[in-house]
Amino acid sequence: MSSDDLSAVLEQLERMNDRMDELEAENQRLERENERLRNGEDEPEDRPEPPSNDEIQELWFEEHEKGNRKHHSLRNDRSTFNQVRLHTDDKPLPQLTEGDVQAWIDGANAAKRERERARGEDEPTGLSEATWYNNLSRLASIFDWMNGKEWGPGTDPARPKRDGYDLGGGNQQSFNDEEEGKVRLSTAEFTYLASNIYNKRTRAMLVLGVKTGFRCKQIALMKRSDVDIDAKIVYDHSPKGEGYNRMSDPHKHPIDEETVNALQTWTDRSGGDGEEWLFPSRKGGHLHPNTVGKAISKAASNVAENTDDETLADRLDTFTAHNLRHTFTQLLRDGDCPDPIIKELRADADSDYIDYYSGFEGEKFEGVVRPEYGKSMPSFGL
Repeated sequence: MSSDDLSAVLEQLERMNDRMDELEAENQRLERENERLRNGEDEPEDRPEPPSNDEIQELWFEEHEKGNRKHHSLRNDRSTFNQVRLHTDDKPLPQLTEGDVQAWIDGANAAKRERERARGEDEPTGLSEATWYNNLSRLASIFDWMNGKEWGPGTDPARPKRDGYDLGGGNQQSFNDEEEGKVRLSTAEFTYLASNIYNKRTRAMLVLGVKTGFRCKQIALMKRSDVDIDAKIVYDHSPKGEGYNRMSDPHKHPIDEETVNALQTWTDRSGGDGEEWLFPSRKGGHLHPNTVGKAISKAASNVAENTDDETLADRLDTFTAHNLRHTFTQLLRDGDCPDPIIKELRADADSDYIDYYSGFEGEKFEGVVRPEYGKSMPSFGL
């Protein structure tokens, strides 16, 4: 099973655990209600006074951190608490109504559109329906949990709002893509990510990945001699399907000045020309591909922790090294790079165009591929 497949399975298990928590809380509430009805009791007048919002939030994290929830899920929960409280004037959470939930939606959308205008976007849209479906699902889980307490309100103003979102068509595709881990960052989003990563090795791997579409293994097995700074070329000796073997006939890939600068900054920092591997391990060999993946995911998660853009934080929290390949492809498409050249740059083994510019040699490389790549691949101003 590949690391991407394993990540997808773990994400699915997490969603199943969240749903089990919801069902358990609802079952506890129904059991108490059934017992009350069987005993012919009226609605209790002496329901315990609910805790304050700060106490509710603290209790939630105390219980759920013990449940071994993933770090990014807890961060998303914290963001939900903070945003709801911000846009409802910190009204007691058990007293929230559907109108209060709508106030949260309206306020957060307005704040997002204001940020989009500040970035110069002509048609700000606010948060997507897929994002709101996720946000409201988290709030619904919080209400399920509160309703499992003696002081629980017995209401759920979030779920009706969530179920009102239509996730069909393009929005459903976007939602599914992110559920499956296919996060594609825009130029502005990647710029924000890279600009807030200060570890020179991680930034060099990040820029190399997004500018070439290389997988973790290709980055891990790259030697310094595979980088021709003057010609702005990198040579890939480790294509998919070859294990840890380095092929004698490499695939040639153009790079731009921004990639050159990131790699030179790293090599200047990491040591002299006697180093064999571009990203050596502490023992002197090459890094394991998983080390590359973990470094990039951890860096993205750290950036997510420190941004006030809730939507971007959600995307960065689930960002993986393989998403650099998705982003690379999307950036080229957004730049109107011809499909045959994109597929050659990706070095897809099953591409119908694999021989279109076979080997990227001579005039075809310098006269066709590099100019198209240069026009399509954006600069991030790093």
